[in-house]
This record gives sequence, C-alpha cells and structure tokens, in this order.
Amino acid sequence: MPPLSDVLVILAVNFALCVAGFLVLWRVAVAIRDVSFIDSVWGLGMGGLALATYLQAHGAPARKLLLLVICGVWSVRLGLHLLTRWRA
Repeated sequence: MPPLSDVLVILAVNFALCVAGFLVLWRVAVAIRDVSFIDSVWGLGMGGLALATYLQAHGAPARKLLLLVICGVWSVRLGLHLLTRWRA
C-alpha cells in the first residue's frame, strides 16, 4: 500500500489538472456562448485523469496498465456517447 503522502500528491495533481481543464472549457463556453458541449468532455476527462494517475502511481506495471485500459475504454465510450447525443 502506498504511503498516504504519495496518494495525496496524486490527488493534488489530478485536482490541479481538473481545475485547469475546466477553466479552459469555461473560457471556450463563454467565447461560443454555449455550455452544452461540456457534458461530452466529462467522460474523456476521466480518461485523462486515468492517464495522469497511471504516470504518477507506483505499483505493478501490468495492473496499472490494465486499469488504464479499462478506464480509457470506458471514458471513450462515454465521451462519444454523450458527444453524439449532444450533436443530435
């Protein structure tokens, strides 16, 4: 089990990535005067966080890769589903 400090660093980095990403999305939404596209970004954003966690975490490489692939497949499926619903 990783030390609590390692987990807190990973969570802090992921939080900073979320804040930065949503600030960028907010600026885009203000510029185009439409926030409806943001739902489709949530799923893809979770895939990005899975990748960030994969790059930061220590542990068995095969287990980390399996979790990254599972989260990646799920996030792409969800993001594309929401994107097609938004565009329709």
